[in-house]
Amino acid sequence: MRRYISGLPQNKLSNENRRDRLNSISICGIHSAKGKASAVVCETKDGYRDLVLCAISSVLRSEVSENDVILKTDSENGLRKDSVLKVDGIVTARSYDVITSIGNLSKKDLEQFREKFVKLIER
Repeated sequence: MRRYISGLPQNKLSNENRRDRLNSISICGIHSAKGKASAVVCETKDGYRDLVLCAISSVLRSEVSENDVILKTDSENGLRKDSVLKVDGIVTARSYDVITSIGNLSKKDLEQFREKFVKLIER
C-alpha cells in the first residue's frame, strides 16, 4: 500500500498526461517512504520510459555550486521553501514512483538549468 505525504495533492499521474511532466517539479517516492522533490528532465527512450530527474534540496548552503540553480518559492513551482536544483544530481525513476506534480520551473529557472546542464555535459 502506497503512503502519501500529508499536505500534498493525491493525484496520480496517468500515461495520458505524462508529456505535461517534462520540466515539471514532482514529488517522487524513491527507495523510501519520504518523497523527494525533483525536476523532471525527460523520459528514457527505451521500452520502460523511465524518468530522468534532477534532485531538488531545501538545504541551502552558504556556497552555491556552479551546477546549482536557486529556486525561490512561488506559486508556479509549488515548493514550500527556497530550494536548490542540483543539475549534477541526476537519477532515473520509474514513472509510477512519481507521487504528484507540484508545479513547474519558471522560464528563467528552466533557462538557467539548460545552460548549466549543457556546460555539465560539455566538460
